Amino acid sequence: MGSVSATRHSVGAADSYLTGEFGHAYVQTMQDKDDSGNIKVATTVKHFVYGESRGGINAASMYGGINHLYNDQLRPYLRALEADPAAVMVSYASVDLVPMSANKYLVRDILRQRLGFEGIVMSDAGGIAHLYTESRLAGSYAEAALLALEAGLQMELSPQSPAVFPTLVAAAEDSHVGQLIDEAVLNILQLKFATGVFDKPLPDPAKVNETLRTPAHLEISRHVTRESIVLLQNDGILPTTPSKVALLGPFADIRNYGSYAPVNSSDSRYGNSLYQSLQAKLGTSNVTLVQGVDFIDIDTTNIATAVSAAKEAGLAIIVLGSLSVGTTDPLVTKRTDGEFFTHANLGFPGAQQQLLDAVLDASIPTILVLSGGQPFVLNNSTLRSNAILHSFLGGEFTGDALAEIIMGDVNPSGKLPISLPQDTSATPVFYDYLPSDDTGTADSILGFHSTYQFPLLSRSPPMPFGFGLSYTDFTISAPRARASNSSVEVRVNITNVGPIAGKEVVQLYHRPNTTTGIEFPVKRLVRFEKVDLHAGEGVVFANWRAPLWKLSRDYRGPDPSGVPALSNST
Repeated sequence: MGSVSATRHSVGAADSYLTGEFGHAYVQTMQDKDDSGNIKVATTVKHFVYGESRGGINAASMYGGINHLYNDQLRPYLRALEADPAAVMVSYASVDLVPMSANKYLVRDILRQRLGFEGIVMSDAGGIAHLYTESRLAGSYAEAALLALEAGLQMELSPQSPAVFPTLVAAAEDSHVGQLIDEAVLNILQLKFATGVFDKPLPDPAKVNETLRTPAHLEISRHVTRESIVLLQNDGILPTTPSKVALLGPFADIRNYGSYAPVNSSDSRYGNSLYQSLQAKLGTSNVTLVQGVDFIDIDTTNIATAVSAAKEAGLAIIVLGSLSVGTTDPLVTKRTDGEFFTHANLGFPGAQQQLLDAVLDASIPTILVLSGGQPFVLNNSTLRSNAILHSFLGGEFTGDALAEIIMGDVNPSGKLPISLPQDTSATPVFYDYLPSDDTGTADSILGFHSTYQFPLLSRSPPMPFGFGLSYTDFTISAPRARASNSSVEVRVNITNVGPIAGKEVVQLYHRPNTTTGIEFPVKRLVRFEKVDLHAGEGVVFANWRAPLWKLSRDYRGPDPSGVPALSNST
C-alpha cells in the first residue's frame, strides 16, 4: 500500500485514496467470519510505510517530512486499518533515515498509539537481519533482533537463514527482553484464538477444490478482467471483427499474469493467450502469429517477416510490454517486471519498439496492446497506433477479455490507476501534485508556460490517473455542492449520449480554496462510482457525501473549506 512508484508494481494505484479503498475492501472481504465467529483468513497490510522511494529503487529510502507522511503515505493505511486487519508488515525502507524494522516512532507511537492498531506487527523477509548486514544500525544479529523488538515488531519473516529473533533466546531471562517477548507472544496467541485454530481442525487441503475456482469464482474473475482493461486511444478502428489479422509481438501467445502468479506463462490450463482467444473467435486459419522480436533481446532479424504478415492480413494487433513471471517459469531470465525489478527506462524492452515502428511505417492499421504491471512511456511514434489498450496483469481471462473488447462484445470501461509519463525522465508523474510543483522558471523567456523546458512537457500528462475511453460518450453536468461541517453533499447528472450501452466512472475531486499551515494538492480524489447506462439513459447521483480531510503533524480532522471539482475522465 502507499503511493506507487512508477517503476515497479507493488501497489494497485498511484492515488492514496484509491489504494486505501482497495485495501479496505480486501481486508474486509478476506476476514469474513465463519458460523463460529472465527476469522476465515487473517490478512496482513503491507508495507508500512512505503512509497516514492529514492530513484524508484525497490526498498530504497524515502524523502519527506511528517506532513508529507500524514497527508500522503499514511492515507491509505488509515482506510485499511478501519477494516481491522490481523497484521501489518513493515517495509524495508528507511523513513527519515530510520529503517522501518527499527522505527519505534512510526510503529509504536503512530501505528499503535495514534492509529490504534492492536494486531501483529511483522517484518518483511530478512528485514530485521538487514539492520546488521545492510543498514549497520546493529553490531550483531542479536542487537538487530533487540532493536526490532523494542521498535514494536512481534513476528519475523525469514524464509532464508539466518532467522534473527532466535538469537534472543539467551537473553530471555532479562526482564526487559522477557517483557517484550511476552508482548509479542500474547498478540500471536490472540490471533490464533481469533482464527479458531485451537477450537477446530485445520483446513483439509484435499477439500480446497470444493471452495476455490468454482464457476462463481471464475465468473467474478472474468468480470473483473473485462472491467479493468483500459482503452487509451481509438481513432474509430475499434470495435472491429476482421476477416484476417496478424498477431505480432512476444506477448501474443503467453500468459503474463505477474511474478506472484502460481502458474507458468505457458500453462494453458489457466486461461487462453490472446492468440488462442482470437483463434476461437475468428477461426484458426484467420489469425497469423509472428512473434517478430524477443522479450528483451535486440535481434531484429524477424521484424521483416512480421511486417509481411501484417501487410497480407491488412490489420496488425501487436502485443508489447514487460514480462512478469515467477522464479520457476521457463521465461524467468527474460523477466523485466515485478518485485525487485526496477526500471531506469519506461519504454519497451529489447527490440519491441522497433517492431512497432516498422509496422506503423508500413501504414498498416495497428492495434497496440500493452501487457505488464507498470506504466509505459508512449512516445510520438507509438501514438501513431490506431488504437491502444492496456491490459496490465489481468489474470487468466485477459486473452478472452481483450478479444471481446476488440470485437465489441464488451464495451471497455477501465480507468488508469496511474498516470502514463510523457518521458522516462519526467517521473514521478502523478495528478495530485502541489501547486508549487508547477510554477516553472522560464515562462518569461519562452513566452508560454511549460514545466519542463527540454523537451517541452507539461506537468499533467495527456493520459493521467483516471483516464480511459469507451465506445460510447457520456456527459456529466456541473456538480451542485453543499458543504456542511465535515462533508460535502454533491448532486450530479450523467447521461449516455452515445449509440450503445456503456459504463463510466464518475470521479469526484476536492480542491480547497485556501489551506491553513500546509500546502494542499491541486486536486485530490475523494469519491468514485461506476455507472452502467443504456444509450440515451441518464441518472442523478444525489446525496453523494464526501468527507474532506486535512492532516498535519498535530491535527487530523475535517476541512470543509474549498470546492469540489468533478471529472468524467474521458
